[in-house]
Amino acid sequence: MTQVDVAIVGGGALGLACARAIAPRRDSVVVFEGAHLGAGISGRNSGVVHAGLHGPPQSLKRRLAIEGNPRLWALCEAHGVPHRRSGKLVVATSPDEVPRLEAMFAQARACGVPGLRLRSAAELRRDEPALRGVAALHSATSGTFDVSALLHVLRAQARAAGALVLEHQHVSALHRRAGGFVLHVDHSGSERDEVFAAQVVNAAGFGAPALMHRVAERRASVTPWKGHYFVVAPEVAATVTIDLVYPMPVPGGLGTHLTRTPSGETWLGPDARRAAHERDLDVPATLAESFAADARRYLPALRTEHLRPAFAGLRPKLNADGSFADFVVHEEPAGCVHLLGIESPGLTASLPLADLVASRLG
Repeated sequence: MTQVDVAIVGGGALGLACARAIAPRRDSVVVFEGAHLGAGISGRNSGVVHAGLHGPPQSLKRRLAIEGNPRLWALCEAHGVPHRRSGKLVVATSPDEVPRLEAMFAQARACGVPGLRLRSAAELRRDEPALRGVAALHSATSGTFDVSALLHVLRAQARAAGALVLEHQHVSALHRRAGGFVLHVDHSGSERDEVFAAQVVNAAGFGAPALMHRVAERRASVTPWKGHYFVVAPEVAATVTIDLVYPMPVPGGLGTHLTRTPSGETWLGPDARRAAHERDLDVPATLAESFAADARRYLPALRTEHLRPAFAGLRPKLNADGSFADFVVHEEPAGCVHLLGIESPGLTASLPLADLVASRLG
């Protein structure tokens, strides 16, 4: 039986960041990714560097997003990850939304989020004449980056630190064993290996609860929530100068927003709704009408014909109704850390979250 110091289940951004943080402290660290790099949750999202505007002040989601923001920008700049640090606007489109916007601003400033400024309707018209709103919150430290490029950098750094990153190696079971844990690793069709690990990081996304239940008393489940994305026609996208435009948040997500990627393409999305299953990734063209109607609240020129289907992403929600739930970092038994409900802003928080995991393992 192969023996390693630390086995990390899941090779998304968080699993790779954990390998990067843990490998300098151990002789043998192996990442088991069931598919290929970027095939899971990490590879299907807006690629936004969040500032930490949302969530309870002491939540991991908020604290680690605030800490992770400058670290992620520094990593992108140092290693050539394409990125656009253009800032973000959160737009209130009616007077009744203004108190919520002002409360968001006040709480974010109190939490230490830098680079925030409230803008009046007149300022919004002056700076972004294509947009419509009664007020807006500008976040200067928000922006976008190339997620695929980041994953490749994290993998390279994990390998440079001594970690082994294996793709198409699916961990189907986890058991306790004296002095550690045994993982069943499926590969090459029907072949299976057993791997003994002194410590385990369970960063398996949708599969994390099932693995946790094999070794821990705690019980949890995740519900797949889906977000659809559409590509916006260049003639409309070009009327907006800033790269990120958000409405006020909605239950389950941050609202259907505009995102200009480092490649120059502009997306509209995601929405937030329960998914049928974990592979429910289709994007019905019929949704374009409702997407356009939502976005016209802040971008009046947008029409259904300006949108074409792009892709869909999935989030592992801890609360089936989509309500707020914090990241879960649960160690049980000793030496086995489970990561549950790692959704937005998980990418922004990935570096400090990995450091937290490494500190738990000692």
